[in-house]
Amino acid sequence: IRALTNYTALLDNDENFYSVSGDGGLVLVEGATVRFTRTSFWDGRAGGRGGAIACRGGGTVILEDSPIEENYSGAGGGGIWADDCTLTLTGTTTLARNRCWDDQFVPCAGGGLLASGGSHVSLSGPPRLFWDAHYHAMSLGNRAATGAALLAVDAGTIVEAQDVEFSNDEASEGSVVAAASGAGVSILRSTLQWSDAADSLVGAAGAGSSMLLESVRFWRDSGGSLLGVSDGAHLTAAHVTADGNPGTVPSVLVEGQGSSLGLY
Repeated sequence: IRALTNYTALLDNDENFYSVSGDGGLVLVEGATVRFTRTSFWDGRAGGRGGAIACRGGGTVILEDSPIEENYSGAGGGGIWADDCTLTLTGTTTLARNRCWDDQFVPCAGGGLLASGGSHVSLSGPPRLFWDAHYHAMSLGNRAATGAALLAVDAGTIVEAQDVEFSNDEASEGSVVAAASGAGVSILRSTLQWSDAADSLVGAAGAGSSMLLESVRFWRDSGGSLLGVSDGAHLTAAHVTADGNPGTVPSVLVEGQGSSLGLY
């Protein structure tokens, strides 16, 4: 395992919109295992996927207490792209103010994180000491067409988030948190707040896609519905609360043959 500690991956490129034309604006991992601890990733710009970090081909990336801020991608995953990889974000790691848009500023998919190709992704913030304390804002101010905070696609792709706060993320066309094309996403003991989505805050679309929410709070969000299920996907929500969410009507939207919803 290669380990980098207290390192800053910094690129301030004023001459070219993209620092690299392909994938991985700052770091590209292919088949290797890499651990980053207290490492900062800032201003990476990829014409392909993964504005800061791209992992593909069976690699493993572990990020602990490492901010990923203000990175850009032209094709998906403004902060991170994981394809056929294992990705772990823990501690105070933050995906903040990352963008997915091309060189004409047209939004693309996956602002903070794009997971595909059967990747397994885990996001775990520090546990709360008190029941009413804030979660760690692991996703903050990311922007994309859909999947502003995170987007999971492809069968076998699994994303699990727990003890996480999604805050001020904005999806101009779809959802803030999205599962599509057979992927599965689960969000446990987390909060979505101050975010805006043109479609639904949390959405699952496509046959075989699934979304699980348990002990999740929606607070001060706006845009479309809170929960959206379409085109044969399934969404399960248990112990979900919502308050102070203007304009999120209907709260739940289910459409398309084979779509299903379970509320508990």
